[in-house]
Amino acid sequence: MELGAPAPVAAAPASAAPAQPEAAGPVLLAVVPLDAPTELALVGRSLGEAIAQEAGKTAGFQVVGPSAVLAKLGPDGAAAAAQCGESAGCYVAHAARLGVDRIVGGRIDRVGTNYRFALVLVDAKGGTAVARANREVPIASRRIRADVVAATGPLLRGEAAGTGVLALQTELPGAEVRIDDQPAGRTPLEAKLPAGKHKVEVSQRGRVRVEPFWVDVPAGGRAEQRVRLYEIPLAERKPGEIETVTVELGKAGKRKK
Repeated sequence: MELGAPAPVAAAPASAAPAQPEAAGPVLLAVVPLDAPTELALVGRSLGEAIAQEAGKTAGFQVVGPSAVLAKLGPDGAAAAAQCGESAGCYVAHAARLGVDRIVGGRIDRVGTNYRFALVLVDAKGGTAVARANREVPIASRRIRADVVAATGPLLRGEAAGTGVLALQTELPGAEVRIDDQPAGRTPLEAKLPAGKHKVEVSQRGRVRVEPFWVDVPAGGRAEQRVRLYEIPLAERKPGEIETVTVELGKAGKRKK
């Protein structure tokens, strides 16, 4: 099987506001830790630092990272800013105290076997969301940091949400497909998905089950997979998987035991 080329997660514009204010000099951008349940608090802080590092590589921004936010607002103030999560208006007072033009925050939590992250870029003056990005990432893929970092650049640029197509084929049509632990249909299958990494499972009666695998769907592109499912040896088949041919009056028929 050949995997499609990796692609970053893109961000969805939340309003008509420009990605950067019309002002001379760099845009002052604060980044706070992501709001998170207690068991993911360290992850939320680590992701905030990763976003700040990535933002620092983006031209036109002067970044106030989570450590600097903590120093300016104190522990209680920094915690209150982080708890704003996805609420754009909540950040206005904190941004004013920090003296910044923009602020990035968000939330990280668990949904079943996935992490779900949501990011928001907020205009400090108007208290409106300039752009948002969100998606779910399989926990087992160990890609949450990479996917959040990949979402940062498009978020800061206010780019439209990226999607791509995952095309799956099997030698025999009709194999069941699950994508990100949800039923997706049967092969041959084409699914429009958010750009990024997705967990795929393919199974078919009478065929050896393959291990789940991950496919990177490129933004604006197409990832094609041809999955080969081997026939289960007759001696290893369960009664419900055995196909028997019977002959009656010279006519061949098939029945399932």
